[in-house]
Amino acid sequence: MVLLLLVPLPAPRLLAQSAYRVFASNEYGGSVTVIDPENGQVLKTLRVTEAGRARPRGLAVSPDGGTVFVALSDFSPRVESDEDKIVAIDVATAEVRGEYRVGTDPERLAVSPDGTQLWAANEDAAQATGFDIATGEVLGAFPTGIEPEGVGISPDGKWVYVTGEASHTVTVIDARALQVVKHVLVGARPRIVLFSPDGSRAYVSAEIGGTVSVMDTSDHSVVATVSLGRDSRLVGLALSPDGTRLYAAGGGVNAVFVVDTETNEVVKVIRERMGRRPWGIAVSPDGTRVYTADGLSDSVTVIDADSLQVIRSIQAGRGTHDVAIGLLPGS
Repeated sequence: MVLLLLVPLPAPRLLAQSAYRVFASNEYGGSVTVIDPENGQVLKTLRVTEAGRARPRGLAVSPDGGTVFVALSDFSPRVESDEDKIVAIDVATAEVRGEYRVGTDPERLAVSPDGTQLWAANEDAAQATGFDIATGEVLGAFPTGIEPEGVGISPDGKWVYVTGEASHTVTVIDARALQVVKHVLVGARPRIVLFSPDGSRAYVSAEIGGTVSVMDTSDHSVVATVSLGRDSRLVGLALSPDGTRLYAAGGGVNAVFVVDTETNEVVKVIRERMGRRPWGIAVSPDGTRVYTADGLSDSVTVIDADSLQVIRSIQAGRGTHDVAIGLLPGS
């Protein structure tokens, strides 16, 4: 593999307000929409493939915020093609600056905290592939559960968690020893996994189960389950900068669930003015805005995190799938 080049409290804030851009992948449009968060203006629709040839889906951001990585996969099951790749977008210019080959059907991905590694879930191959970003060297391909999708990396870079949709599992990979250490049963059809800022917990959304599994990362066990309803069709998860709020995108009910991570209780369900089938979700660096990628309304919904109300809807591209935040230089 080669480098080709209740009453809601005020939103928690950890970082000073940053200059950033919102990136939304459009699964059926072959593009990534670039948005100015200040006014909601679409700055650019960046074509990353021809519509109908490949699907831009999962997004990940480098630790410095300067690069957004997009997972592209073709429509041919279990056959690797030139369309199966990771595209790197420079946030400052909103231009593609590199491509990586990571095997067949990469769906979602994650970047290590030190920015040296990228891990991708290869859905058709039931494996996760890790590689060195600077050299393109493959670190290894590791067996996962069936239909892997979500990828999360612990803040210390030691653990890679990969969800298996059809096996209802999370595969735990030791990123230093480069070996699989455990498969953990979670909710039905797990989609996304992410770690708390201190790395002590991991959160796993289950689309069919309508739950979020809370995992203790010291022994990789499930210690709590947050039930949000089987009709919620949960996918995307995002945390406030200080980790006290978990935002969960309920694509089945056009809602965002807000969970207090201290109590694992739902404190708010945001429904009014939401887009249709919110899938991906991201939080601004200062914690004041929440963004959802709405796959059936081809839009990005903007939520004020203080009032927990929708303040804007922005038209994106066909099949808006995921959303991520990139930082501009100097921010």
